Amino acid sequence: MKIFQDKGKTLLPRVDSIFLLSRLLIVVGTIWVFFIDSLGDHQRLVLEILTGSFVLQLFILSYVIRKRTYDLKNAYLSILLFDSIFVSILIHFSGGYHSDFFLFYYLIVAFSSYIFVFRISMIANSAISVVYVLLAYESFESGHLVGLTLRIGLMWFLSLTIAFVSDYIRRSE
Repeated sequence: MKIFQDKGKTLLPRVDSIFLLSRLLIVVGTIWVFFIDSLGDHQRLVLEILTGSFVLQLFILSYVIRKRTYDLKNAYLSILLFDSIFVSILIHFSGGYHSDFFLFYYLIVAFSSYIFVFRISMIANSAISVVYVLLAYESFESGHLVGLTLRIGLMWFLSLTIAFVSDYIRRSE
């Protein structure tokens, strides 16, 4: 089964740079949580370990992208899976529905829609939507139904738009 769009060894060079910058943004947001939120010892330890592995992945990916000799498809797949888990834990520890880190899901959805074939990107978006609803349910109040619907709806709109536009650009080349 085909998972990735047909590409060479890398994404477009600019998209690789944007992907690295978006990962750096997630690291900055995580560091912000360490300084602002009062986390328990267990939560802090889990986030420190995940942030350390996240930064290590970031350095390895930037090295591999600069070298331009490796096929990055599997690297992007593993990174997007790790990012999904990492952002979910970050949202869980920083307030569930009330956490602003749900915006990082938009980065994951955008890149998965660009990298994967349509069916796989919709499966990834569905999984992220379900996980976010489950995370939001812990701190959910009935008055937040519209906000939750807007967040999930915007995530789907972003995913569908990028998937269709990237497919159109690939077909027109």
